[in-house]
Amino acid sequence: MDRISLFPGRHKIIREDTGEEYYIIIEEADGPLVLGTPYNRDSVLRNETALALGLDLASNPTPNDAFMALAVRTAVNTSPPTIPLPPDLDPILNNNSWSMIANISENWIAADNMNTWDIASHIGWHIGDAKSLTIGGVNHELRIIGFNHDGLAGGGYAGITLELIPCWGATAAARIGMEATSTNANGWHGSRMRMETLPNYRNQLPADLQAVMKMVLKPTSIGSQSSTINIVQDNIFLLSEVEVMGHHNQSAAGEGRRYLFYTTYSIAAAAIKQQPAGTVATWWLRSPSAVNNLSFIAVGLNGVSGWEASTQASAVSFGICI
Repeated sequence: MDRISLFPGRHKIIREDTGEEYYIIIEEADGPLVLGTPYNRDSVLRNETALALGLDLASNPTPNDAFMALAVRTAVNTSPPTIPLPPDLDPILNNNSWSMIANISENWIAADNMNTWDIASHIGWHIGDAKSLTIGGVNHELRIIGFNHDGLAGGGYAGITLELIPCWGATAAARIGMEATSTNANGWHGSRMRMETLPNYRNQLPADLQAVMKMVLKPTSIGSQSSTINIVQDNIFLLSEVEVMGHHNQSAAGEGRRYLFYTTYSIAAAAIKQQPAGTVATWWLRSPSAVNNLSFIAVGLNGVSGWEASTQASAVSFGICI
């Protein structure tokens, strides 16, 4: 935890002979050629690093806690899969078919509730790994953002969650509004994006990918600045503000939890997306704005979330589970 001072730079001097106390302000005046890295929490142990190591932020973890977590991971043998892995499994995600990825996701990652460390050790896949695909002649990737994160409609968890990069479409003309009119009263569950746009995109995905997409539970505000959460079943969806940013500054509480990808990597880099490739774009989240009835939350060009009018043409990066 960073030290917070009421009087920065103030020091107290006590005379040894009389006990009189004096306060002075000390300022650095060494004229540094290089300022160097400031000594604070972010330069010593970032929240993203602590979360990736499984540390509890509420306990104000220290660098020693982080080193201990790494030492435990190194010293303890990871748990092997309960049944042998397929001999034709490739440790490079992109070299596997969608049916192989789905098989590993369901019958090993989810069935054994494997953690990130075990998955990397025994399967070879990591958060951020991606598989390439071509949609309508445009090159895209689906990258892993979470393991055992999203609840399945039928119980248990989907082994792998992935998101589309770059955002959908070859040109800026592919950008679209969440709604045809300026409202968020339909929430996510009744939005044009969920009811029309994403089903249309899903139908354009490769057939072997469509065949393995899982139906998962996605909690979202019902809209109109309501704190009431509605849970819908989706096999293609947008992420929520908290699932990306780790906070719900402009959206309702209870819309899921942050994906590991966004806790592992610098949010400034991870949340900035392109559409088309090479052009940074604002991209939609599924969260209705909690501050007005006319907008949804989106991630801006700087990687920061904020509200956008629901009719604004913005880019789409969807998530799927397998």
